[in-house]
This record gives sequence, C-alpha cells and structure tokens, in this order.
Amino acid sequence: MAKYIIKRVIAAILTIWVLITIVFFLVRLMPGDPFTSAKLTDEVRANMEAYYGFDKPMIVQYGIYMVNLLHGDFGYSMKYTNKTVNDIIGETFPFSRISVSVPFFWRFPSVLYSESFPRETGERSLISSVLS
Repeated sequence: MAKYIIKRVIAAILTIWVLITIVFFLVRLMPGDPFTSAKLTDEVRANMEAYYGFDKPMIVQYGIYMVNLLHGDFGYSMKYTNKTVNDIIGETFPFSRISVSVPFFWRFPSVLYSESFPRETGERSLISSVLS
C-alpha cells in the first residue's frame, strides 16, 4: 500500500512539474510582452524588463521562477502597483475558501446518506442532491 501511495505522489509531483514547465515556456514564447505600449519610453520599458527579470535568458528566468515557486514566492504583481502576488492571494483566499467549503460541507452529508441505501435509491438521491 505504501509503495502504491509513493508512486502516486511521485507521479503527481512530476505531472505538476511538467504542467508548470509547459505553461512557463508557452507564456514566454507568445508574441509580444507585458510592456508593449505606446505610452512607455524605451528607457522605462528596459527598466521594467530588468525589474521583472525579462532581460535575462529564458532558461535563467525558468530557474529563478522554479526556485521562487519552491520557496512560495510568486513575485510582484504586474497589475497592482507595489503588491506581491502572495499579498493578493492572502487578501482573497478567505472568500475563495468559503465559496468552496460551504457547498462541499453542504453536499457531503447528502452523499454519505445516499451511499447508505441500495444502489437505485442512493443514485436518485445523489443525482437530485447534485442537481439541486
């Protein structure tokens, strides 16, 4: 049993790493950049690229990104001035947690109830619970 769980955890970690890597490179390979604007001068644009690390080679950016990700540092927001992504997540997480946990704990007892009956009755009550 422990061997199975270890295999599953390793597979999950590898899957997450592959997805993070694919998304990182796809976003970096898209045409344009976040600082393409007629309002920005070349000097301001170069300063912003240096600040966010876009002036470095892509493989160096990836290494920095992965190290920061493993440390839980998601960097600075490009939309909100002087705010880190961690701050933004911290401000909005309580609302997200409530919006996910309330429906879960509301439906969980009905699923347990439906599984305690024969197949037909349980399926009907589960379907009606999910659809309501």
